[in-house]
Amino acid sequence: MRGGIFRACLTGLTGLAVLPAAAGAQPGAASLDTLAVGARVAPSVVKIGEPVTVTFAIPRPDTTAHLVGPASASSLGPIDVLESESAPAGPDSLAWRLRLAFFQPGDQDVSALPFTLAGRDGDRPLRLRPYRVSVESVLPDSVGKDSLRAIKGPVGAPVRLDPLRTALGVALLLLAGAAVLLVRRRMRRLPERVVPVEPDVPPETAALRALRVLDEEALPERGLVKEHFARLSLILRDYLERRFGLPAVESTTLEIDRSLERSPLGTEQRGAILEILDQADLVKFAKLDPGTEAARIALDRARRWVEKAAPRVGGGVEG
Repeated sequence: MRGGIFRACLTGLTGLAVLPAAAGAQPGAASLDTLAVGARVAPSVVKIGEPVTVTFAIPRPDTTAHLVGPASASSLGPIDVLESESAPAGPDSLAWRLRLAFFQPGDQDVSALPFTLAGRDGDRPLRLRPYRVSVESVLPDSVGKDSLRAIKGPVGAPVRLDPLRTALGVALLLLAGAAVLLVRRRMRRLPERVVPVEPDVPPETAALRALRVLDEEALPERGLVKEHFARLSLILRDYLERRFGLPAVESTTLEIDRSLERSPLGTEQRGAILEILDQADLVKFAKLDPGTEAARIALDRARRWVEKAAPRVGGGVEG
């Protein structure tokens, strides 16, 4: 490396020249004179993207003089400067080393690289003497401009439907939909464990008897809160169905709400029963755990509601 810099220094010493200042320069503006220096460039023939090393050296005009070159990792037109730094030299010389890369094929000139010689007498521009680097394409010689075609846009592929597979897919979708409906219907259904009721027993008597049995089983105290609300909801739905002729057991709470609008129940009574049914739905389907005390309160509210909804003597319901 030192030998290469030394040879570049000799080149600089023998090839150093002062170019005249640009036309129109002010008298005494000697600092604008450009120094031209020869450089060592290797290799001189490269493929696109391959690194090229450039080194040069000049005499040091004074002890404070130093070179300023292009920054590393920068671009100057077609030239990419990979590395740019001061190189070791003797006490009476200044040296610089660069690693370049070219990404355009053809002859490229390194003389466009900007340098400055900063010293006691001011800054002087410095440039390299013209030197051509031959940059070759990485494409085969047989590939020319005429052989490169423009990129085409996406081409739509024809869609061919297999009748058998299409029919099978439709059948699977229908089966899946039927399965979803069946699961949802089963989820709406409640346990069928209720106290058997004789046909001639009034609905409110059967409901109050079933609520009393549910109270005696103490399901919440045994950790069966969900089962408690499921039984409670079924008892109330069975009562609504027998008392008012509504399909309450197989209906959703929303459907029961709509059906109760045609019943003799008042707005307050409808709101009370729907509130109990909504709470039971949250426990059964939303995994709400209201606790043992809330379960007991819901049962007491249901009992009072059935007693209040019982028909009065002479027709109607208790106000």
